[in-house]
Amino acid sequence: MLSDKDTFKKAIYAREKLSTTGMGMGIAIPHAKTGAVIKPRVAVGISKTGFDFEAEDGEPAYIVFMIATNDKDGDLHLRTLASLSSKLMHEEFINSLRNAKSSKEVVSLLNKQ
Repeated sequence: MLSDKDTFKKAIYAREKLSTTGMGMGIAIPHAKTGAVIKPRVAVGISKTGFDFEAEDGEPAYIVFMIATNDKDGDLHLRTLASLSSKLMHEEFINSLRNAKSSKEVVSLLNKQ
């Protein structure tokens, strides 16, 4: 939940200018910490064609996780990145996400331990 969409968008682009959030293996995790975030959230997008996130492996991102946290949320964005990263180390998990048929299936996969 955002108080100012444009401020959040600028923060996302500013973070991306520092270095790409294209992680490789078809994954990108753009993220920003800004006062424009009222409630921290993670949005997930899955694309059949992919997006160029300038990942080191040169592959497009098919799964994009956008993390939005507030400046006052401490290390929440780091904990979220760590949690996602541990799941994304497994090719089977990535393939399951890419082939998910519904948002409920995506949420179920993400909530599995």
